[in-house]
Amino acid sequence: MKNKVVAVIGAYGGMGKAVSNKLYQEGYNLALIGRSSKKLEDLKNQFPIKDDKKVTTHTLDLSENDFIPTVIQDVYDKHNYIETVVNAAGRVVPGPILNLEINDWQDALQTNFLGMVQIVTLFAERMVKRKEGHIILINGVLALEPDPNMLINSTLTGAVNNFAKAISKDLGKNGVRINVLNPGATDTPLWDLLYKQFGLEGTKTKNEFLAQIAQGIPLNRLASPQDIANIISFLCSPRAKYLNGAFLTVDGGACATY
Repeated sequence: MKNKVVAVIGAYGGMGKAVSNKLYQEGYNLALIGRSSKKLEDLKNQFPIKDDKKVTTHTLDLSENDFIPTVIQDVYDKHNYIETVVNAAGRVVPGPILNLEINDWQDALQTNFLGMVQIVTLFAERMVKRKEGHIILINGVLALEPDPNMLINSTLTGAVNNFAKAISKDLGKNGVRINVLNPGATDTPLWDLLYKQFGLEGTKTKNEFLAQIAQGIPLNRLASPQDIANIISFLCSPRAKYLNGAFLTVDGGACATY
């Protein structure tokens, strides 16, 4: 894998960090992309030094449209090409419809959808010229099982699935594949936010809250970030080279229980 480069967007988040670590261990070169330059450097510094490996960091806020092309160009300036892009970035905005403001919708739309569309377009343009490339979008099972208390993310994850399915038919003709990973409940720091946002403090502990979530999953546990990273590793490998326009649900069977 020493000549293969993967760009990971949202590289230091709960899932993104596990993905970055897994791919580095497997020998890929990495372009780490995220909002905080400090967190990107901290992540990079956690990797053992290997002379044959190249890891670069690129600061990008998906809400800032004008800077996205510059950052993507910087990625290509530092790497000869990008074989695979993994998008693990996105905002979570809890709440039912009557608790949401229009600004909540606009901010999430830019970060979770429009910014993602711009990034996919910029990478795809370059991949089409090479007649090869792979884009993986980490999305979520809310696209399959919408939740009224997670209305914004339910709406936007559904849009991401349709976007990916549509462009897979177009880009596939030029050797560029796009696939979507839809994780279920995953044990990341996000649950600290949801625990507070749902107003559960004082009624049940966080562990009790997570145990309740796990009860709805046939495997009786949340996914670990490593579970997600393992699937991404497979998708990045030659073993998945015929997958295009696929939605992979990784939720321990939870959707099957509805």
